[in-house]
Amino acid sequence: MHIHMATAGKVTEPILKGLKLIPGIEKVYLLYSGQYRESAEEIDAFLEKGRTPTTLISVQEYDFQDVMDKISQVV
Repeated sequence: MHIHMATAGKVTEPILKGLKLIPGIEKVYLLYSGQYRESAEEIDAFLEKGRTPTTLISVQEYDFQDVMDKISQVV
């Protein structure tokens, strides 16, 4: 299974371009902080069109330990 993790930020274009270039993605976990939820939802909507399951994961901004904990939970 090809699983991809990405972070959503202010600009969605780099993530969208990257996801378009990677063939065979079967699942995406998208990490975002509260202020970028809209960007995460935009990426999620794009992936839904291609029928790629996406899980949005909220992380605390600037909290490295929280980010690592969430990644560990996924893995």
